[in-house]
Amino acid sequence: GAKPHGRMVEDRGRLYVPVERGVGALDLATGASVGTFALPTTPADVAIRDDGLLAAALPASDQVAVVDTTKPAAEPAAKPKKKAGGTR
Repeated sequence: GAKPHGRMVEDRGRLYVPVERGVGALDLATGASVGTFALPTTPADVAIRDDGLLAAALPASDQVAVVDTTKPAAEPAAKPKKKAGGTR
């Protein structure tokens, strides 16, 4: 992906890197790119849970994108961030 930046996270032998308007995935064994999850805006940060769900903060659209990295063709779901107190 274009313009890698920010924190990278590793899960199941893959490195996930925030890039311009997406999150790129690299195979750590080969160093090859395995694709990019396209997002509506550029993520500021990423985190991944033990079950493979990746969250990407999208401050430009006030959303958080959630991607199931265990499904190769997974489409990101962008959700509005909740404000303090549990409201949007």
